[in-house]
Amino acid sequence: MHPFLTRPRALAASSSLSAANRARQEQDLEDMRMLERTMRRIHATLHDAEQHWDIHEESTKLRLKELKELAYDAEDVVDEYEYEVNRCKVEALELSASTADHKRKQQQNLENEDLFNSGMVAVPDELAVKTRKLIERFHEIKYYSDNFTLSDNDGEGLFLILSILGREGDKNTIMEKLLPRDGDSVANPIFVLAIVGMGGVGKTALAQLVYNDSRMHGSFDKHAWVCVSEQFDVINITKGIIQSLKKEKCAEIKGKKVLLVLDDVWSERRDCWELLCLPMNTTEICNIVVTTRSERVARLVQTMPDFYNLNCLSPDDSWTLFKQEAYANQGSGIPSNLVEIGRRIAEKCKGLPLAIKTLGSILRFETNEKKWRDVLDSELWNLEQSHKEVLPALELSYKHMPIYLNHCFVSLSLYPKDSPFNRSLLQNYMHGHTFVMHDLVHDLACFLAGDEFFRLEGDKSTEIPLGTRYMSIVPHTKSIKISNSSESLRAVVTLGNIDIENPEALFLNCKKFRVIQVTEDGFAKVLLDCIGEMKLLRHLEFLGHSNAVELVISNSVSKLFNLQTLDFIAYSLHGIGRLVNLQALPVIHLCNCGCFFNIRELRNMNKIRKLRIDGLCNYLLTCYLRVYVLIIEALED
Repeated sequence: MHPFLTRPRALAASSSLSAANRARQEQDLEDMRMLERTMRRIHATLHDAEQHWDIHEESTKLRLKELKELAYDAEDVVDEYEYEVNRCKVEALELSASTADHKRKQQQNLENEDLFNSGMVAVPDELAVKTRKLIERFHEIKYYSDNFTLSDNDGEGLFLILSILGREGDKNTIMEKLLPRDGDSVANPIFVLAIVGMGGVGKTALAQLVYNDSRMHGSFDKHAWVCVSEQFDVINITKGIIQSLKKEKCAEIKGKKVLLVLDDVWSERRDCWELLCLPMNTTEICNIVVTTRSERVARLVQTMPDFYNLNCLSPDDSWTLFKQEAYANQGSGIPSNLVEIGRRIAEKCKGLPLAIKTLGSILRFETNEKKWRDVLDSELWNLEQSHKEVLPALELSYKHMPIYLNHCFVSLSLYPKDSPFNRSLLQNYMHGHTFVMHDLVHDLACFLAGDEFFRLEGDKSTEIPLGTRYMSIVPHTKSIKISNSSESLRAVVTLGNIDIENPEALFLNCKKFRVIQVTEDGFAKVLLDCIGEMKLLRHLEFLGHSNAVELVISNSVSKLFNLQTLDFIAYSLHGIGRLVNLQALPVIHLCNCGCFFNIRELRNMNKIRKLRIDGLCNYLLTCYLRVYVLIIEALED
């Protein structure tokens, strides 16, 4: 909650404010506080909704969409009020520093002393009206809904057994690690091997392949399989182990050789894991296979030197699996006119067995070439069967991220496929020192992003969807012309040098920007005309230097009282002292070539966390020389 809305405080009496005005201002402030409380409750509701991968009820979908739009609009109003508070603060500081107009200063103090010094600033009439309308919108949504709780049955998942195709080598490697050797004698009988891989890659299928092998059954006295899933309940898992052992007529494990598979483990609690393993110490040997998507879980449970990282299928195995699914038990095989299309569909899945099987089953016994091309050209999530089978398998990883990482993951949709990252949120393929997301994980990010995120690429339509709030622009060989913009835009990021014919179309009607990161000087020239109206802007970055940037700083940026980060090469920063919320400044270059920066402007910038000044010695030397010249001139007179 914003500090200026932290607790309700009555506005103090002032001789220049009537009782009616004070009452109105108090009500306006209380409405603003109510709006922020409502906004936070909506965010909590939306967070709960994200835990359900599929929502069936149209009324629920509509309600969540309306709530999200309301939350965005409420943030705009609250942030604009914060802007007003910061503006009043800056003006008060400037007024305090000036003694030129004592009478005006005295009058201003009479009107604002009780308001500002107590941390409260009157809500402007326009914002008060917006606040009341938003509260009315909320009550309207609430009227048509008894509560915001989603039914436990509103989301559903699917368990799918995968093919073992292409996993023979993986199977043999794991069995070699697990099979007990004659004469082995160790103090600790428990050995744990973790199989790690992304959702849908076939960890469970591989574990089943190992578990059901005749050599494993011949080498162990007892065998048990338990699907752990998301809730790591020691009692329930132990009951599951006992129940699985009873299938072999006796659940006694003391002095026995035991093979145990714990499938789909998520918990990172060491105490729970140690408690579960405690009874296994009575065995002669207990080899445990754990399947998990998390390397942190694998490192927690692993007793062998390394966990087993399961990769996606090779292109040849992917094609073989696809053929097996699309034309299973058909002696004639896939018709020749469909072979090339089929290969490209298999490539589209990037070796993920779950996706290959799903798309193959969609086209099973289908001979219509157009339908094959439709599958090839469609986004994976637009296909109903993929939506039901592949999505929940991959989205489970998304659900297990903290909420702040959920938002980071969805924002990756702003980057093209195969973009390199320094770190990865999911298990990916490493190229040198960078990571690249699996294409289907990228598709998942795009699916979850919905209409709020938009990636403008040269080979796409340049029409920006009206509901877009976050946007990236990808470099292209051709010049881009924007046909429209979205007034809802909150962030725009360019991913390289961009050639846009009409950049003004992107900025002129957008006043809700929080983040602008541009690399082309042409953008800076356009921003000069409109950036002063972007009251809500918090992060501004120019990845390049031009004279236009300096002009923006002197004429417009000094009005951005909510700005927290300013990043570009700067030699002139006049007026920057008004940006009292800045936490990071550009590097300040001081020199003796006529450029001048008044260091006193930093005196009210109390939130700075990062500051670098180059050329300070030269600056101080220049100051000393000026003083020296003035002294000499005075003596000569």
